[in-house]
Amino acid sequence: MDGTTFLAIIGGGPAALMAAITAANVVHGISITICERNDRLGKKLLATGNGQCNLTHAIDVASLFGHFGNNGKFLRQAFNALSPEKTMEMFETWNLPLAIREDGKVFPASFHSGDVLQTLLEQIRKHDIHVLYNWHVNEVIRTTSGFTLINSHKESLTAKTLILATGGITYPATGSTGDGYAIASSLGHTIITPHPALTPVKTVDTSITQLSGVSFEDVIISKVNHTGTSILSKGSLLVTHEGLSGPAILHASRYVSTNDTISVCFIPGENKEVPDKQTFAKYLLALAATAGAKQLKTLLASLPISHSFIEWMLAKLHIDQNRKAAEISKIQYMSIAEVLVDSHFVVSLDSCLSKAMVTAGGVALTEIKTSSMESKICPHLFIVGELLDLDGDTGGFNLQVAWSTGYLAGLHAVKSIDR
Repeated sequence: MDGTTFLAIIGGGPAALMAAITAANVVHGISITICERNDRLGKKLLATGNGQCNLTHAIDVASLFGHFGNNGKFLRQAFNALSPEKTMEMFETWNLPLAIREDGKVFPASFHSGDVLQTLLEQIRKHDIHVLYNWHVNEVIRTTSGFTLINSHKESLTAKTLILATGGITYPATGSTGDGYAIASSLGHTIITPHPALTPVKTVDTSITQLSGVSFEDVIISKVNHTGTSILSKGSLLVTHEGLSGPAILHASRYVSTNDTISVCFIPGENKEVPDKQTFAKYLLALAATAGAKQLKTLLASLPISHSFIEWMLAKLHIDQNRKAAEISKIQYMSIAEVLVDSHFVVSLDSCLSKAMVTAGGVALTEIKTSSMESKICPHLFIVGELLDLDGDTGGFNLQVAWSTGYLAGLHAVKSIDR
Protein backbone atom coordinates (compact mmCIF):
# COMPACT_ATOMS: atom_id res chain seq x y z
CA MET A 1 0.00 0.00 0.00
CA ASP A 2 1.40 3.39 -1.04
CA GLY A 3 -0.16 6.63 0.12
CA THR A 4 0.18 10.34 0.85
CA THR A 5 -0.37 12.48 3.93
CA PHE A 6 0.35 16.03 4.96
CA LEU A 7 2.02 15.18 8.28
CA ALA A 8 3.68 11.83 8.96
CA ILE A 9 4.75 10.84 12.47
CA ILE A 10 7.10 7.91 12.95
CA GLY A 11 6.50 6.32 16.35
CA GLY A 12 3.50 5.68 18.55
CA GLY A 13 4.61 6.70 22.04
CA PRO A 14 3.64 9.68 24.22
CA ALA A 15 5.57 12.31 22.23
CA ALA A 16 4.13 11.05 18.94
CA LEU A 17 0.55 10.95 20.24
CA MET A 18 0.80 14.41 21.77
CA ALA A 19 2.25 15.78 18.52
CA ALA A 20 -0.55 14.25 16.45
CA ILE A 21 -3.34 15.50 18.74
CA THR A 22 -1.84 19.00 18.90
CA ALA A 23 -1.43 19.23 15.13
CA ALA A 24 -5.03 18.11 14.62
CA ASN A 25 -6.22 20.81 17.02
CA VAL A 26 -4.25 23.51 15.19
CA VAL A 27 -5.66 22.74 11.73
CA HIS A 28 -8.89 20.74 11.74
CA GLY A 29 -9.27 18.15 8.99
CA ILE A 30 -5.59 18.03 8.11
CA SER A 31 -4.23 14.66 6.98
CA ILE A 32 -2.10 13.15 9.77
CA THR A 33 -0.66 9.62 9.69
CA ILE A 34 1.13 7.80 12.51
CA CYS A 35 3.48 5.02 11.42
CA GLU A 36 3.69 2.48 14.25
CA ARG A 37 5.96 -0.57 14.00
CA ASN A 38 3.94 -2.47 16.65
CA ASP A 39 0.40 -3.82 16.39
CA ARG A 40 -0.80 -1.20 18.88
CA LEU A 41 0.10 2.29 20.10
CA GLY A 42 1.69 3.24 23.42
CA LYS A 43 3.27 -0.09 24.25
CA LYS A 44 6.11 1.49 26.22
CA LEU A 45 3.78 3.99 27.90
CA LEU A 46 1.91 1.09 29.49
CA ALA A 47 5.12 -0.02 31.22
CA THR A 48 6.07 3.35 32.70
CA GLY A 49 6.07 3.77 36.45
CA ASN A 50 5.68 0.03 36.94
CA GLY A 51 2.38 0.22 35.10
CA GLN A 52 1.12 3.20 37.09
CA CYS A 53 2.35 5.93 34.69
CA ASN A 54 3.94 8.82 36.59
CA LEU A 55 2.90 11.18 33.81
CA THR A 56 4.45 14.41 35.13
CA HIS A 57 5.62 16.22 38.26
CA ALA A 58 3.77 19.02 40.04
CA ILE A 59 6.51 21.64 39.79
CA ASP A 60 6.82 25.15 38.40
CA VAL A 61 8.67 25.67 35.12
CA ALA A 62 11.54 27.61 36.74
CA SER A 63 12.35 24.60 38.93
CA LEU A 64 12.17 22.09 36.08
CA PHE A 65 15.44 22.80 34.30
CA GLY A 66 17.71 21.57 37.10
CA HIS A 67 16.33 18.06 36.66
CA PHE A 68 17.96 17.67 33.23
CA GLY A 69 21.64 18.23 33.93
CA ASN A 70 23.44 20.62 31.61
CA ASN A 71 20.81 20.36 28.86
CA GLY A 72 17.82 21.67 30.79
CA LYS A 73 17.92 25.16 29.24
CA PHE A 74 17.21 23.66 25.81
CA LEU A 75 13.70 22.86 27.05
CA ARG A 76 12.78 26.38 28.17
CA GLN A 77 10.43 27.14 25.26
CA ALA A 78 8.96 23.64 25.22
CA PHE A 79 8.12 23.82 28.93
CA ASN A 80 6.74 27.33 28.57
CA ALA A 81 4.49 26.08 25.75
CA LEU A 82 3.30 23.08 27.75
CA SER A 83 4.18 23.17 31.44
CA PRO A 84 3.39 20.43 33.96
CA GLU A 85 0.43 22.52 35.14
CA LYS A 86 -0.93 22.85 31.59
CA THR A 87 -0.30 19.15 31.00
CA MET A 88 -2.39 18.24 34.02
CA GLU A 89 -5.13 20.62 32.94
CA MET A 90 -5.10 19.07 29.46
CA PHE A 91 -5.54 15.52 30.73
CA GLU A 92 -8.27 16.59 33.14
CA THR A 93 -10.03 18.36 30.27
CA TRP A 94 -9.87 15.02 28.48
CA ASN A 95 -11.71 13.51 31.49
CA LEU A 96 -8.73 11.77 33.09
CA PRO A 97 -8.79 12.33 36.91
CA LEU A 98 -5.32 12.81 38.37
CA ALA A 99 -3.69 12.16 41.75
CA ILE A 100 -0.77 14.24 43.08
CA ARG A 101 1.34 12.53 45.72
CA GLU A 102 3.10 14.36 48.53
CA ASP A 103 6.40 14.01 46.68
CA GLY A 104 4.97 15.86 43.67
CA LYS A 105 4.62 12.87 41.38
CA VAL A 106 1.45 12.95 39.30
CA PHE A 107 -0.46 9.79 38.36
CA PRO A 108 -3.83 8.94 36.89
CA ALA A 109 -6.23 8.67 39.85
CA SER A 110 -6.62 4.98 39.07
CA PHE A 111 -2.84 4.49 39.16
CA HIS A 112 -3.23 2.51 35.95
CA SER A 113 -1.20 3.48 32.88
CA GLY A 114 -3.84 1.98 30.61
CA ASP A 115 -6.17 4.86 31.51
CA VAL A 116 -3.61 7.40 30.27
CA LEU A 117 -3.22 5.53 27.01
CA GLN A 118 -6.96 5.18 26.51
CA THR A 119 -7.38 8.91 27.05
CA LEU A 120 -4.84 9.62 24.30
CA LEU A 121 -6.38 7.04 21.95
CA GLU A 122 -9.80 8.64 22.37
CA GLN A 123 -8.30 11.91 21.15
CA ILE A 124 -6.65 10.13 18.22
CA ARG A 125 -10.02 8.67 17.20
CA LYS A 126 -11.84 11.96 17.82
CA HIS A 127 -9.60 13.77 15.34
CA ASP A 128 -9.64 10.97 12.73
CA ILE A 129 -5.88 10.59 12.87
CA HIS A 130 -4.85 7.69 10.65
CA VAL A 131 -2.64 4.98 12.16
CA LEU A 132 -0.63 2.48 10.14
CA TYR A 133 0.03 -0.51 12.40
CA ASN A 134 2.91 -2.95 11.85
CA TRP A 135 4.39 -0.27 9.58
CA HIS A 136 8.12 -0.37 10.33
CA VAL A 137 9.88 2.53 8.60
CA ASN A 138 13.25 1.40 7.28
CA GLU A 139 14.19 4.45 5.24
CA VAL A 140 13.28 8.10 4.83
CA ILE A 141 14.17 9.92 1.61
CA ARG A 142 14.20 13.71 1.43
CA THR A 143 12.46 14.95 -1.71
CA THR A 144 11.80 18.37 -3.24
CA SER A 145 8.22 18.24 -1.99
CA GLY A 146 8.78 16.65 1.41
CA PHE A 147 9.63 13.10 2.49
CA THR A 148 9.12 9.55 1.27
CA LEU A 149 8.88 6.89 3.97
CA ILE A 150 9.61 3.29 2.98
CA ASN A 151 8.68 0.39 5.24
CA SER A 152 10.07 -3.13 5.60
CA HIS A 153 7.67 -4.38 2.90
CA LYS A 154 8.84 -1.73 0.41
CA GLU A 155 5.56 0.16 0.74
CA SER A 156 5.84 3.95 0.69
CA LEU A 157 4.17 6.98 2.21
CA THR A 158 4.85 10.53 1.06
CA ALA A 159 4.48 13.49 3.43
CA LYS A 160 4.95 17.25 3.32
CA THR A 161 6.38 17.35 6.83
CA LEU A 162 7.70 14.73 9.24
CA ILE A 163 7.99 14.24 12.99
CA LEU A 164 10.46 11.66 14.31
CA ALA A 165 9.27 10.24 17.65
CA THR A 166 10.60 6.69 17.74
CA GLY A 167 12.01 6.74 21.26
CA GLY A 168 15.45 5.61 22.36
CA ILE A 169 17.07 2.21 22.84
CA THR A 170 15.67 1.15 26.23
CA TYR A 171 12.93 -1.46 26.62
CA PRO A 172 13.59 -2.79 23.09
CA ALA A 173 10.77 -5.32 23.48
CA THR A 174 8.34 -2.40 23.20
CA GLY A 175 9.81 -1.34 19.85
CA SER A 176 12.42 1.15 21.08
CA THR A 177 15.35 -0.26 19.15
CA GLY A 178 17.11 2.93 18.04
CA ASP A 179 15.61 3.12 14.53
CA GLY A 180 15.18 6.86 14.84
CA TYR A 181 18.90 7.46 15.24
CA ALA A 182 19.62 5.85 11.88
CA ILE A 183 16.88 7.88 10.19
CA ALA A 184 18.03 11.15 11.79
CA SER A 185 21.62 10.38 10.81
CA SER A 186 20.62 9.66 7.21
CA LEU A 187 19.00 13.10 7.11
CA GLY A 188 22.22 14.78 8.25
CA HIS A 189 22.02 14.80 12.05
CA THR A 190 24.78 14.11 14.56
CA ILE A 191 24.05 11.38 17.11
CA ILE A 192 25.55 11.59 20.60
CA THR A 193 26.22 7.94 21.46
CA PRO A 194 23.07 6.61 23.20
CA HIS A 195 23.34 4.55 26.38
CA PRO A 196 21.00 3.33 29.13
CA ALA A 197 20.18 5.82 31.91
CA LEU A 198 18.16 5.72 35.12
CA THR A 199 19.20 2.10 35.49
CA PRO A 200 20.74 -0.20 38.09
CA VAL A 201 24.37 -1.00 37.31
CA LYS A 202 26.39 -4.17 37.44
CA THR A 203 29.67 -4.22 39.35
CA VAL A 204 32.70 -5.96 37.89
CA ASP A 205 33.73 -6.99 41.42
CA THR A 206 30.78 -9.19 42.33
CA SER A 207 31.69 -9.60 46.02
CA ILE A 208 29.35 -6.75 47.00
CA THR A 209 26.44 -8.78 45.61
CA GLN A 210 26.74 -11.04 48.66
CA LEU A 211 24.83 -8.21 50.38
CA SER A 212 21.90 -8.38 47.97
CA GLY A 213 18.90 -6.76 49.64
CA VAL A 214 20.95 -4.56 51.99
CA SER A 215 20.11 -0.86 51.69
CA PHE A 216 21.75 2.39 52.76
CA GLU A 217 19.59 5.40 53.51
CA ASP A 218 22.10 8.09 52.62
CA VAL A 219 25.15 7.70 50.36
CA ILE A 220 27.15 9.91 47.99
CA ILE A 221 28.06 8.63 44.51
CA SER A 222 31.04 10.17 42.71
CA LYS A 223 32.72 9.48 39.38
CA VAL A 224 36.42 8.69 39.49
CA ASN A 225 38.78 9.70 36.69
CA HIS A 226 42.38 10.81 36.18
CA THR A 227 41.62 14.29 37.53
CA GLY A 228 40.00 13.08 40.74
CA THR A 229 36.33 12.65 41.68
CA SER A 230 33.15 14.58 40.91
CA ILE A 231 29.92 14.08 42.84
CA LEU A 232 27.09 12.66 40.72
CA SER A 233 24.28 12.04 43.18
CA LYS A 234 23.16 11.67 46.77
CA GLY A 235 20.41 9.48 48.20
CA SER A 236 19.57 5.90 49.09
CA LEU A 237 21.29 2.84 47.64
CA LEU A 238 20.30 -0.82 47.35
CA VAL A 239 22.63 -3.76 46.74
CA THR A 240 21.26 -6.24 44.19
CA HIS A 241 22.25 -9.72 43.04
CA GLU A 242 24.07 -8.07 40.10
CA GLY A 243 25.41 -4.85 41.60
CA LEU A 244 23.91 -1.57 42.78
CA SER A 245 20.52 0.11 42.49
CA GLY A 246 18.36 2.63 44.34
CA PRO A 247 17.67 6.32 43.62
CA ALA A 248 21.29 7.45 44.03
CA ILE A 249 22.55 4.89 41.50
CA LEU A 250 19.68 5.45 39.06
CA HIS A 251 20.49 9.15 38.92
CA ALA A 252 24.26 8.59 38.69
CA SER A 253 23.85 6.10 35.82
CA ARG A 254 22.99 9.03 33.52
CA TYR A 255 26.61 10.15 33.72
CA VAL A 256 28.56 6.89 33.57
CA SER A 257 29.44 4.30 30.93
CA THR A 258 30.60 0.70 30.99
CA ASN A 259 34.04 0.34 32.63
CA ASP A 260 33.81 3.68 34.43
CA THR A 261 34.76 3.72 38.11
CA ILE A 262 32.44 5.18 40.72
CA SER A 263 33.12 5.93 44.37
CA VAL A 264 30.51 5.26 47.03
CA CYS A 265 30.65 7.10 50.34
CA PHE A 266 28.56 4.96 52.68
CA ILE A 267 28.84 7.38 55.63
CA PRO A 268 28.56 11.04 54.57
CA GLY A 269 29.59 13.82 56.93
CA GLU A 270 27.19 16.01 58.88
CA ASN A 271 26.90 18.47 55.99
CA LYS A 272 26.25 15.69 53.45
CA GLU A 273 29.84 15.87 52.17
CA VAL A 274 32.40 13.13 51.59
CA PRO A 275 34.63 13.02 54.70
CA ASP A 276 38.40 13.06 54.36
CA LYS A 277 39.68 9.49 54.66
CA GLN A 278 42.50 10.33 57.07
CA THR A 279 40.20 12.39 59.27
CA PHE A 280 37.68 9.55 59.35
CA ALA A 281 40.44 7.07 60.23
CA LYS A 282 41.44 9.32 63.17
CA TYR A 283 37.79 9.31 64.27
CA LEU A 284 37.79 5.49 64.29
CA LEU A 285 41.07 5.47 66.25
CA ALA A 286 39.53 7.84 68.78
CA LEU A 287 36.58 5.45 69.20
CA ALA A 288 39.01 2.57 69.72
CA ALA A 289 40.91 4.59 72.32
CA THR A 290 37.79 4.93 74.44
CA ALA A 291 36.47 1.40 73.88
CA GLY A 292 39.54 -0.66 73.06
CA ALA A 293 38.30 -3.72 74.91
CA LYS A 294 35.31 -4.11 72.60
CA GLN A 295 35.42 -6.42 69.63
CA LEU A 296 36.00 -4.55 66.38
CA LYS A 297 32.61 -5.61 64.98
CA THR A 298 30.92 -4.20 68.09
CA LEU A 299 32.79 -0.91 67.80
CA LEU A 300 31.81 -0.50 64.16
CA ALA A 301 28.20 -1.38 64.94
CA SER A 302 27.87 2.11 66.42
CA LEU A 303 28.11 3.47 62.85
CA PRO A 304 25.00 3.73 60.61
CA ILE A 305 25.81 0.54 58.68
CA SER A 306 24.42 -2.99 58.90
CA HIS A 307 26.10 -5.96 60.59
CA SER A 308 26.22 -7.81 57.27
CA PHE A 309 28.06 -4.89 55.66
CA ILE A 310 30.57 -4.85 58.53
CA GLU A 311 31.20 -8.58 58.10
CA TRP A 312 31.60 -8.18 54.31
CA MET A 313 33.97 -5.22 54.69
CA LEU A 314 36.23 -6.85 57.29
CA ALA A 315 36.37 -10.12 55.33
CA LYS A 316 37.31 -8.12 52.22
CA LEU A 317 40.12 -6.44 54.19
CA HIS A 318 41.20 -9.73 55.83
CA ILE A 319 40.69 -8.26 59.32
CA ASP A 320 39.38 -10.49 62.13
CA GLN A 321 36.09 -8.95 63.26
CA ASN A 322 36.39 -10.63 66.68
CA ARG A 323 39.70 -8.96 67.59
CA LYS A 324 39.67 -6.20 70.16
CA ALA A 325 39.41 -2.69 68.77
CA ALA A 326 42.67 -1.68 70.49
CA GLU A 327 44.54 -4.45 68.65
CA ILE A 328 43.76 -3.05 65.20
CA SER A 329 46.59 -1.08 63.62
CA LYS A 330 46.42 2.48 62.26
CA ILE A 331 46.92 1.12 58.73
CA GLN A 332 43.98 -1.25 59.17
CA TYR A 333 41.75 1.59 60.44
CA MET A 334 42.81 3.60 57.41
CA SER A 335 41.71 0.70 55.18
CA ILE A 336 38.35 0.54 56.98
CA ALA A 337 37.90 4.30 56.58
CA GLU A 338 38.62 4.03 52.88
CA VAL A 339 35.90 1.40 52.37
CA LEU A 340 33.39 3.43 54.37
CA VAL A 341 33.90 6.79 52.62
CA ASP A 342 35.56 5.94 49.29
CA SER A 343 34.69 2.46 48.01
CA HIS A 344 35.55 2.09 44.33
CA PHE A 345 33.47 -0.01 41.94
CA VAL A 346 34.02 -0.55 38.23
CA VAL A 347 30.52 -0.59 36.72
CA SER A 348 28.93 -2.06 33.63
CA LEU A 349 25.79 -0.98 31.82
CA ASP A 350 25.90 -3.98 29.47
CA SER A 351 22.56 -5.79 29.25
CA CYS A 352 20.84 -2.89 31.08
CA LEU A 353 18.70 -1.88 28.11
CA SER A 354 15.72 -3.89 29.33
CA LYS A 355 15.90 -2.26 32.79
CA ALA A 356 16.81 1.35 32.03
CA MET A 357 13.97 3.84 32.31
CA VAL A 358 15.33 6.19 29.66
CA THR A 359 18.06 6.64 27.07
CA ALA A 360 20.87 9.17 27.49
CA GLY A 361 22.46 10.60 24.34
CA GLY A 362 20.71 11.01 21.01
CA VAL A 363 20.28 13.71 18.38
CA ALA A 364 22.58 16.67 19.11
CA LEU A 365 20.57 19.56 20.57
CA THR A 366 22.64 22.16 18.72
CA GLU A 367 20.99 20.94 15.51
CA ILE A 368 17.40 21.48 16.74
CA LYS A 369 15.46 24.76 17.01
CA THR A 370 14.40 25.23 20.62
CA SER A 371 11.37 27.26 19.53
CA SER A 372 9.76 24.49 17.48
CA MET A 373 11.77 21.22 17.64
CA GLU A 374 12.39 21.63 13.90
CA SER A 375 15.71 20.49 12.48
CA LYS A 376 18.20 23.23 11.60
CA ILE A 377 19.67 20.87 9.01
CA CYS A 378 16.60 19.40 7.30
CA PRO A 379 13.64 21.81 6.92
CA HIS A 380 10.18 20.47 7.84
CA LEU A 381 11.71 17.65 9.92
CA PHE A 382 10.87 17.73 13.64
CA ILE A 383 12.56 15.54 16.26
CA VAL A 384 11.03 15.00 19.72
CA GLY A 385 11.10 13.02 22.93
CA GLU A 386 13.68 10.45 23.84
CA LEU A 387 15.37 10.68 20.44
CA LEU A 388 16.93 13.95 21.57
CA ASP A 389 20.07 14.16 23.70
CA LEU A 390 17.95 14.75 26.80
CA ASP A 391 17.37 12.71 29.94
CA GLY A 392 15.96 13.77 33.27
CA ASP A 393 15.58 12.57 36.84
CA THR A 394 12.98 10.02 37.83
CA GLY A 395 9.61 11.35 38.88
CA GLY A 396 7.70 12.08 35.68
CA PHE A 397 10.28 14.48 34.25
CA ASN A 398 11.10 12.40 31.17
CA LEU A 399 7.43 11.97 30.27
CA GLN A 400 7.01 15.73 30.60
CA VAL A 401 9.74 16.12 27.96
CA ALA A 402 7.72 13.82 25.69
CA TRP A 403 4.52 15.83 26.21
CA SER A 404 6.18 19.24 25.84
CA THR A 405 8.42 18.53 22.84
CA GLY A 406 5.63 16.61 21.12
CA TYR A 407 3.24 19.50 21.73
CA LEU A 408 5.69 22.09 20.36
CA ALA A 409 6.45 20.02 17.26
CA GLY A 410 2.78 19.37 16.57
CA LEU A 411 2.07 23.07 16.93
CA HIS A 412 4.69 24.10 14.38
CA ALA A 413 4.75 21.14 11.97
CA VAL A 414 1.42 22.08 10.41
CA LYS A 415 2.51 25.72 10.14
CA SER A 416 5.87 24.96 8.52
CA ILE A 417 4.53 24.52 4.97
CA ASP A 418 2.11 26.50 2.88
CA ARG A 419 -0.50 23.83 2.31
